[in-house]
Amino acid sequence: PESRRSPTHLVAMALLLLFLGVLQLAVAQDEVATVPETQVQGNLQLHPETEAADNELERVSNVLSKEGEHALEGPITPSTDSCFRHGWGYDDAWHKDVNGGYVSNAQTCQATCDQMWFCDVFTYYSDTKACYLQGNQAIESMKPTAVSGPKSCSASSLAQALKLTNQAAVNAARDAKGAGKTVDEVKLAGALAAQQNGVLMGLSNTQKAQVRAGVVGGVAALASAGDDNSVTPQLAAAAQAAANFAAVNHTVDIQAQQAMYAAGSIAGVFSKSRDEVVQDRCDYAVRMALDAADTVPGNGLTEEQKLVIASEEGALVVALAGGTKKEVYTAVGTAVHKVAELYKKPEEVQAQWAATGEAAALEWWEESFTKDTVDSRLDFKDILEIARKAGQDAEADGVSMEEAVLAAAQAAKSAAMDRGYPEREQAREASIAGATFATDLTGALPPRAEAAKAAAEKVALDCALPQATADYEGQRAYDLVMSPGKAEAAVATEQAQSANGFSASNPEGFAAGVAGVAGAGAGAGAGAAGTP
Repeated sequence: PESRRSPTHLVAMALLLLFLGVLQLAVAQDEVATVPETQVQGNLQLHPETEAADNELERVSNVLSKEGEHALEGPITPSTDSCFRHGWGYDDAWHKDVNGGYVSNAQTCQATCDQMWFCDVFTYYSDTKACYLQGNQAIESMKPTAVSGPKSCSASSLAQALKLTNQAAVNAARDAKGAGKTVDEVKLAGALAAQQNGVLMGLSNTQKAQVRAGVVGGVAALASAGDDNSVTPQLAAAAQAAANFAAVNHTVDIQAQQAMYAAGSIAGVFSKSRDEVVQDRCDYAVRMALDAADTVPGNGLTEEQKLVIASEEGALVVALAGGTKKEVYTAVGTAVHKVAELYKKPEEVQAQWAATGEAAALEWWEESFTKDTVDSRLDFKDILEIARKAGQDAEADGVSMEEAVLAAAQAAKSAAMDRGYPEREQAREASIAGATFATDLTGALPPRAEAAKAAAEKVALDCALPQATADYEGQRAYDLVMSPGKAEAAVATEQAQSANGFSASNPEGFAAGVAGVAGAGAGAGAGAAGTP
């Protein structure tokens, strides 16, 4: 019985949640859970093992009893649709009866769901051929003969794109394992599926790299769990495997980045297995990602780069749980602040860390090409034009260069506010627009950069944002002006993402990495990673 399993076995089984791809779809904003805190003394120091006390054992046992012990079992032939989940189905209190008929396969059931306005997910039973069309209130659970999935395998949101890409990678790894492939081959199968599906779904290069690192690390952690290892060795195994996977054709800095992504991903899975709310999962993922930074000795990542990488992983955890853009960057800012406090950083540094984490998560969201992220930026060109006109009008009135730049930034803020942007996003748009206007002016760069910095700081403070956030946006504006072409690149990126929608590019280097693995053979170690 589950209650008699050892804490180690329960933790090992909890890792299977990663391969099931069980991802919570809504952020529990009003729920608060207490996470045991511990001083971090070295890499990958987790919650104390004493958290496997009776209450924790009961909670993990409850999760495992729902998930079952056969996460990697089921049909081993590749499914036609990579977003299908085998062995899982939905129950919908509003649609209890067979309402999709009795059909020959799950693809037909999905096609029927796609045609029905009320249908968000479907469940098809291979033994009875029954097709159930269900709504967004349906609850998922383990059903051995079921095949389930969304109404379409194309994503309309970043959260859905991440979920479908992760599920495709999980399915590929499961199929490779079922076909008797080696551990390295299982990792490579999952990584390739993450890459290919991530491109189709419109994920950014960073997001694809995160999903790859998560599935590669998950395979290694699962193998480590089979050796009756506790949580700490499993996280270490995940981080090391992801680093090794990138070692074929990437620098030690990229290897360290991949290790951080993997550790954060698996930490998020363990946190979910403890029924912790999304904010706590984000906290834990950020902390474990930071602790894994030294998995690769000799890497040259700066403190800020490590914060950005850890923040990206926290953003992934929240987005996978269905978080909106604002929920993502707010949760990450909170998580990074908590970690800084845990590390006993001075209050000023805590605020700086939080500002960095929040900004990194916002940039992470904006990098993707999914429909919701593109929709949120469709009017950036208009905002920029409004800002430029305001700055030019101010110049025509004979004001100083500093006042003209401020006028441009304030106009961008007002335009963003009119379009419903939250204050944090208003400050971001103003920072970029003000810097762009300043870049277009003539004269020495430093005074223009200082004007853009002052304007960005003032707008951020006018948005009632913390001083640390104002400092961050001010520095962003300064750097955009001082770096030749950087402001233009930022604008071009915004406009291209708005105009091109789903035209995500396939990053260079991934195919070469795969070829390198194939050529090196088993003795070379683990696989490849794409350009993050």
